[in-house]
Amino acid sequence: MTEAARVITALVVIVLPGLLVLRVSDKRGELEAGTGARFSLAFMFGLGGVSLQMFFYSVAGIPFGYLQIAAPWVALSAISLVFPGKKTARHASLSERPGPFAIIFEIVILSQAAYALIYSLLLPARGWDAWHIWLLKARVFFVDKGVPTEFLLDPALKYAHPDYPLLMPLSAAWVYTALGGVAEVAAKTLWPLQFLSMLFIFHYAARKASGARTAVVFTALLSLTPIILAHAAGLLGSLGPLPAGNYAGYADMALSIYLMSAGAFLYIYASEGGGYAVTLSAASFALAAWTKNEGLPAALFGLLLIFWCAFGRKGWITKTVGSIAIVSLFTAPWFLYKSYYGIGSEYTGNLSPALMAENIGRLKPVMGSLLSYLFTEISLYNFAWWGYMASLVLNWRGFLKRPILVLNLMIFFQTALYVFVYVITPADVKWQLSTSLDRVVLHMLPLSLLVMAVNISSFIRAGVEPPSED
Repeated sequence: MTEAARVITALVVIVLPGLLVLRVSDKRGELEAGTGARFSLAFMFGLGGVSLQMFFYSVAGIPFGYLQIAAPWVALSAISLVFPGKKTARHASLSERPGPFAIIFEIVILSQAAYALIYSLLLPARGWDAWHIWLLKARVFFVDKGVPTEFLLDPALKYAHPDYPLLMPLSAAWVYTALGGVAEVAAKTLWPLQFLSMLFIFHYAARKASGARTAVVFTALLSLTPIILAHAAGLLGSLGPLPAGNYAGYADMALSIYLMSAGAFLYIYASEGGGYAVTLSAASFALAAWTKNEGLPAALFGLLLIFWCAFGRKGWITKTVGSIAIVSLFTAPWFLYKSYYGIGSEYTGNLSPALMAENIGRLKPVMGSLLSYLFTEISLYNFAWWGYMASLVLNWRGFLKRPILVLNLMIFFQTALYVFVYVITPADVKWQLSTSLDRVVLHMLPLSLLVMAVNISSFIRAGVEPPSED
């Protein structure tokens, strides 16, 4: 079997658990997603399913192997075919046509997707974190056919951050396992596919929330954002203040997708209900926590938002408890594993009130650097954050409506979290800001563009719709 064929089979296996998640979550056929969005969701959820399976195998002492990992998903998928689900209903909101000018934006989206797919195959990984954290772990996990505790406990390898969650390195290790050897460029295909998934999921969510015309415009804007392209496949040269333009192999884009997906499905649930939306939102929050440490506080805050949106509705207790169970499935095993082996974070000892008070002077430079990145680093984010702020002003009447408030609260919470982390960091704060702030802002970027699409669409509708007679 050729290398390309093996990569394709690895990707198929990744998609299978994601399709099962969608099937179980959407028993009533309420998920109004086209083929692209459905497979994109399946791919992102499948990354979580396969990587968690591999972690459980490692803990149980089962060595990684192609058949050991693939066979359960193939068998479950075959069994699921015996029980056909309900067909998805087509609603008027998704039958709206984007208009003749949409082809311009569609060409932009397709060109960006083609660039990411082609460019990613031309060069090996070049970013520091790709080499020294994510793909290094993938290589070690493949060679050892498991997650070796001695590697995570080796003090000489602290730069690899042993406390980081394992979704991305185990996913890359699965590609190596399917290939039968380490092939870095082949593993890099996971990143442009994340980029494609981001665009499809974003378009689905924006179309549900703001209509077809707005959705295609903002999906094109998202595809043109330089920092996202740098993480999807890389760019030819440096990127604004960043010394290199290639960050394929990092975990930050995956985190941004999961946060956007979690917010999108929570928006859908707050707007129109649907148990599937709660389940998929909880699953997205869970996978955010399984991707990076920053995703864990977001997931816990997400559970509070799910409770707030569900409280008082039919079955709210079941939805809340079920969401807690989903998040726990992806967070508790890794937390218990780290606790058992004493794998801690450099931030653990910096949570004392005394140290926070001592470091409060950092707040001013941190906020200054954050605001500078948001509003002056156009080379990284285009005018996304200017547009986000303008959209809040345009739709100020709708700010307190629960669906849009949920999305804004997610952005505000994540921003406050990162400010707090910079205040307590044991590292030199200027160095920490210069090496990570660009990625921190990336985590919130797709979600902010979704908010922008909803706000602008609401503003336009308010201007053209006749006032209510009530």
